[in-house]
Amino acid sequence: MGLVYPWMAMSSLFRILCMLALLFGTAFAATEIPYTVSFEGSLDNAVLRSIKNISDLYFLRKTPPQSLQALQLRINRDIPRITQALHAFGFFEGEVQISTKNTQNLIKVVANIIPGPQY
Repeated sequence: MGLVYPWMAMSSLFRILCMLALLFGTAFAATEIPYTVSFEGSLDNAVLRSIKNISDLYFLRKTPPQSLQALQLRINRDIPRITQALHAFGFFEGEVQISTKNTQNLIKVVANIIPGPQY
């Protein structure tokens, strides 16, 4: 029997761990948090389209977050982005409130957008 170097043993162990991760990885995956998102408020189509284009909640809706905290991060990132989109259309006094409602298997995220007067 020849010499066994530590890097050779690590290499074999690494390969075994990779195979186990591929075989059983989905069994240990974190729970996904499915949600829907809707935008409410008196917005014209151009403003609504712009908001959807910059919204993480909307863009990532088909990739559910792994936790409620991750969903909250998406919400927290979207509030200033939606405000900036309103500013781009001249709505400088707009308000953005995002709420969640937990149903049986789904969280409903509602972005209530009050654009205010347009300047």
